[in-house]
Amino acid sequence: MLKNHSEEVRQRILETAKDLFLSDGYKKTTIAKIVSVSGVSSGSIYHWYKNKQEIFEEIVQELMQEAQRLIERDMAGRPPACRYAALLEMELQAIEHNPIIREIFCVALGSGEMFLPLVRRHTEYVARLFGDRLTVEECRARILFIHAAMNGYLFAFQQEREAQRTALRQFFLSTSLMILGLSKAEQRACVREIEAAREKWQAKGRQLLAQLTFLAEDADDEKGPDEP
Repeated sequence: MLKNHSEEVRQRILETAKDLFLSDGYKKTTIAKIVSVSGVSSGSIYHWYKNKQEIFEEIVQELMQEAQRLIERDMAGRPPACRYAALLEMELQAIEHNPIIREIFCVALGSGEMFLPLVRRHTEYVARLFGDRLTVEECRARILFIHAAMNGYLFAFQQEREAQRTALRQFFLSTSLMILGLSKAEQRACVREIEAAREKWQAKGRQLLAQLTFLAEDADDEKGPDEP
């Protein structure tokens, strides 16, 4: 009974924080405000989390897990490479159609604090998909290269005309799959499959990643200590 109550408290903290991040922004959301809105004591919040950064990271982690669940459900039985390409496609679609998310990715790829958790989440997923052929260390090394390619994609995306962006996206997907060790034939097959369902991944990417837009207003701010 106490365990169930404790989990309910944790979920109330997360839901309240998510609502406040979306309405007030990350910087203006404080632990004190989460306490006031949720009705949960500050002691209960600090029992679960050291600060609001930890709350934010758990929300992002849940979003990533949900994205992976959608992929595993919709692409059950498909090759691991196509499933990872689908995750990348969801991110690309959100980047292309939401300038706030595009800015988040630009900042995250240049910030160790935001970049390393992103690398860790992708590494864990790729290790599950390719564990029979790559070690965790090899997966992480490849993810670092893929995120370097993502940085190049973001720069090129802002320079190219809209008509050229489909080719740019396909090139990024092919490059990512090449980094994972796929042959050219496998790369082409995966990219064709993802492109054929592009509207579906676009919708799913918007649905999931648009929830991260509360970061945009703080993208250029230096992170200071959390308010009590």
